[in-house]
Amino acid sequence: MINEALLSQYTELLGTSGVEDMMKVFNDTVGTYLKELNGCVTARDEQAFRQQAHRLKGALRSVGMQTLSARMEYCEKEVWTWPEAEKEVVQLAAELPLHQQAIENWLRSR
Repeated sequence: MINEALLSQYTELLGTSGVEDMMKVFNDTVGTYLKELNGCVTARDEQAFRQQAHRLKGALRSVGMQTLSARMEYCEKEVWTWPEAEKEVVQLAAELPLHQQAIENWLRSR
């Protein structure tokens, strides 16, 4: 679910508090990214949707959420229909809190 090796590297470099700060920034911004992604779906703006998927992919990957990042990479690069894109966004929104909790649990176990 999460890239523990990456999180371990971050912890070695930044310390646990540094990773906690990084997650706070991520948690504070990811909602805006999701809202913008939903707006692109509503507007049926494929170019903006792919750009926002790219942006979100990078944010997810940077905090070790590889599975979710792969979903956004699909949205960014592959051929899809709007119903498929909508499904990906709904699944991302549903699964994101689970990944955030997994990272929080991982940090607490350090």
